[in-house]
Amino acid sequence: MRVFIFISALLFSACQKDRVMLKLQPEMGNSYWQKASTITTLNQNIQGQAIDIQTEYITDIRLIPQVINDEEIVMSAQFRDLRFNVESQFGRIRFDSRRPDTSDFAAIIFSRLNQTPFTVQFSPSGSVDAITGMDDVMDNAYAAVNMSAQQRAEVKRMLDDVYGPKAIKSHLEMSAAILPNKKVAVGDSWTVEAPYHANVKGLAEHTYTLKEHRRESVSIQGKSTVKPDPNYRGANQYDVSGSITSYFNVDIATGWVRSGVVEISFQGTITTKNPDGGTIDIPMTLNGKTEIRAEELAM
Repeated sequence: MRVFIFISALLFSACQKDRVMLKLQPEMGNSYWQKASTITTLNQNIQGQAIDIQTEYITDIRLIPQVINDEEIVMSAQFRDLRFNVESQFGRIRFDSRRPDTSDFAAIIFSRLNQTPFTVQFSPSGSVDAITGMDDVMDNAYAAVNMSAQQRAEVKRMLDDVYGPKAIKSHLEMSAAILPNKKVAVGDSWTVEAPYHANVKGLAEHTYTLKEHRRESVSIQGKSTVKPDPNYRGANQYDVSGSITSYFNVDIATGWVRSGVVEISFQGTITTKNPDGGTIDIPMTLNGKTEIRAEELAM
């Protein structure tokens, strides 16, 4: 009996050692990066006309810890490299924060988004609880050009859709809000539910599974479903659903994603306004892939 108890204790101890607690805990004095490169293909049908749009964009954000405790992680954030390229049968639109086109007021505004920091408040599980200071980012960008109220409203709508607080929250949570709230072992799964306000707007249910546990990092696989959000209110309405698959390599010590891949596949209908004040339903499919690189750098 004693031998049996001893062996059972050893097995229990071994199982416990295989379990790992993952939480966001960056170190003061370091800076952290989320570098994301995305390619999407959007297929739409507008009143019988097929429109195919390919978008490529790069979003590099540097984050520096300001406050770290058991309940919150507050980080100063700043865009560092922003690139945006859209191509369709109607032509091409390209913005690059590194090489601004001074003849285009929209390009000038875009190039100034990386000049002003903002603040992101994370929970230990990686969810974004608050983003503040985005109005200052936008106001500084607008200050470079003279625009009418109508032009300003249109540019603000365009920028908010891609770089506003809700969009950046989804962007950051894509590789941050993936952590469990308890110790897990290889094969364990957990679920995270959150609004999805990236390419489309909806509600996402993410199921993550710990696939590998190495000495300094773990691999996490995600399978997610997105459905329409009945409470979403915006310029467009989204009756869109689909799936997300993801794979992340996560640093155990900090909870920060070292690298990752996220693939999306959506289909449904977007309802938007006509110039005459009416609405139009646009059937669509959207497929895309995001590759994420994250670096931890000593300041």
